[in-house]
Amino acid sequence: MVKSEHNMKKNEPSVKQHLNRLDRKTREEMLAIWNGTEAAHRRLSGQKVSDASMEQALSRVHSRIAEADRPRKEIPVIVLPKKKRGLDLPRISMLLAASLAFFALGFGWMSHISWKQVPAGETLALTLPDGSSLTLNSGSEVGYNRLFGRTNRSLRLNGEGYFEVVSGDTPFRIRANDNVVEVLGTSFNLRSWSTDPDRVTTLSVTSGRVDFFRSQNPEAAVTLTAGQSSVLSDLSSIPAEPSQAEATQALAWKNNQLAFSMQPLSVIFDELARKFNVAIEVNAGDITDARLSIFYTEPDLETILAEICTVKGLEYSRTANGFRIHR
Repeated sequence: MVKSEHNMKKNEPSVKQHLNRLDRKTREEMLAIWNGTEAAHRRLSGQKVSDASMEQALSRVHSRIAEADRPRKEIPVIVLPKKKRGLDLPRISMLLAASLAFFALGFGWMSHISWKQVPAGETLALTLPDGSSLTLNSGSEVGYNRLFGRTNRSLRLNGEGYFEVVSGDTPFRIRANDNVVEVLGTSFNLRSWSTDPDRVTTLSVTSGRVDFFRSQNPEAAVTLTAGQSSVLSDLSSIPAEPSQAEATQALAWKNNQLAFSMQPLSVIFDELARKFNVAIEVNAGDITDARLSIFYTEPDLETILAEICTVKGLEYSRTANGFRIHR
């Protein structure tokens, strides 16, 4: 069925309907055009307008309306991230964690204890970072951290050493076999070997005042003055009462001498092995509790061994790298 031209035009949207579908601004522009056209038509009412001119004018109006009806193309918008203001918490947390790690590593490095050991057969004189001086006996070792002399004056000793401590506001503290010696400024000899069967620590003071106590029991400290000595072992929780003692015997090792007062033979043999840098093997288990006092101004190892064996009913023989003590 063929529709007539009249019916087709009847079904097309009116100009008013088209205008109602436009946005406000476009609608106002179109109304202005329409009104201008209508005014021109009234001015030209006495003139005949050709059909071609009318069709051309209507065509332009329909084109403008059709253009307004087309869906507008969306323009993509790129939104740049805004610069954060204020505290950047993730970054601050990362920096804080890095700082703490650096501090921990630095503190660990500063607080790490480094040890100085004296070879067997030698002694060693040291000047400590705080200006104090120390002489170590053969085989002894001393340890302190990199903050010594700055934030602390604490060290550890395994062996024997003679200390001359300069005065200072920070106490000078030595830990040896869980025993503590604490001073401000004085001189003393300290002997404390971890290999000692009873882990005996012997303190002999040559000047000033020294506190001596078990690390777990500082309330039971004893105070020694010049010319006094005291001992503390694993067999006791408090130091022995200070007694008068000759410094000559305590400091004999510093003068290349050898002195023992009622010491176990095992302690004496260990000392001889360190002093002369030899191996001394003891194959006589029943002499564990045997004790002896000796003093040598010019010690000779083989002479000392011969005299000890004579006194205690023992014998000695040479080995590839030292001596053997036996029955």
